[in-house]
Amino acid sequence: MCGSQDTASGLTRKTYFKVGAASNLLDCVSSYKKDAAWATHMGDHETNYVFLYDNDLHYSKLIVDSFSGGVSGIPAWIKVKWIYNKTIRKLRV
Repeated sequence: MCGSQDTASGLTRKTYFKVGAASNLLDCVSSYKKDAAWATHMGDHETNYVFLYDNDLHYSKLIVDSFSGGVSGIPAWIKVKWIYNKTIRKLRV
């Protein structure tokens, strides 16, 4: 399980996650607007892309590209592809 940084001791930054509907990271689909339904974690073996919303009010889109070792929920490592929108509050990623 991948989660918001604020779950670790002493850290305060929050990241919110919302699973998208497809696995094509470059499909030009805009993010959902962040609301109370967004989670503070995502599955580490998620096959669809995931929208992120961070403490700095930026939206991103990522997909788990590969993983190995460990067991579901506790992988040894995961590799992601990630698109970060540098414009504050812009849904298009």
